[in-house]
Amino acid sequence: MSYNRKTLNFNGSFGEMSLNVSAATTIAVAGTYVKAAGTTTAGSLTNFSMPTNNRLTCTNPVPNRWYQVIVSLSQTTTANNQTLGIQLAKNGVLIPSSINEARANNTPTPVSVFSNDLVQLSNTDFIEVWITNTTAANAVTITRLNLSITEITL
Repeated sequence: MSYNRKTLNFNGSFGEMSLNVSAATTIAVAGTYVKAAGTTTAGSLTNFSMPTNNRLTCTNPVPNRWYQVIVSLSQTTTANNQTLGIQLAKNGVLIPSSINEARANNTPTPVSVFSNDLVQLSNTDFIEVWITNTTAANAVTITRLNLSITEITL
């Protein structure tokens, strides 16, 4: 019996960023996602740049490439028993398939949240991390953040 098996190959384009300084993100309306505040630091960058905090911009001249985006973070809020959410955004537009939530039961103990997605990017497209508090309009603070983007081919 023979079969074809596709293998995931990692190419040369990638970008990384991590949180350097935490900051509270104001949530004006419960359940509304906003770009996460804080100071981020770029890690390894090939065909990516970090022109501003919490943003990795694709600089790959080859259009419409597929990338795996992975984010892990810890976040806390100002009240107990709050549900906190994260979502990736491409060019400021939320990516629904990347949403994830965690319950913060004991303030100020951070909760860990993870998300990943496959996203098609071209030159100047950018990825950001957005957060919310779905329970109440209480600020959310990211205490740890690691985001990586890796070009793939199938």
